[in-house]
Amino acid sequence: SNAEPQLVEGPLGRVDSGCFAICSGWFDILALTRDKDSGEVTLLGWGRNDKGQLGIKSAQSYVPLPRVLKPLLASKIDGNEGAILIQSACCGAESSHVLDMDDNLFSTGWNEHGNLAIGLEGVICSDYCPSWMATSGVRVVAPPPSKSERMLFAAGGAHMITMAT
Repeated sequence: SNAEPQLVEGPLGRVDSGCFAICSGWFDILALTRDKDSGEVTLLGWGRNDKGQLGIKSAQSYVPLPRVLKPLLASKIDGNEGAILIQSACCGAESSHVLDMDDNLFSTGWNEHGNLAIGLEGVICSDYCPSWMATSGVRVVAPPPSKSERMLFAAGGAHMITMAT
């Protein structure tokens, strides 16, 4: 460990990385980059993955350097399955959450207290979930009625909140 700030190795260590957002959990970090030509958003993550907080289905409990994460739907949502096109992301203590281009929220990681908003009863991953799952929590407000409005979301220790603006 080093008390001095260090430049992040890999693609995020470049001036032209395209990084436009970064968030941190207890021991994991997510970053979003945007390709300057195509506009495509890429999710990178590193740090602990022992609770599946990076959404990596593997025994790898620690990812030392930024790695491209390709969140895939863990199950069919509205007849679709495959890659999630990300617009934003946030981290909880030991969980990660991404918002897709259609304002659908997906979560992975620690779920002991239902903090992924995927429910607890009958869920395959009741304590932790190493797959990206669509949230199914109680809606307090409807999604934004138009793309001119935004969906905001944040996560903390064992909770998450979403809000349409």
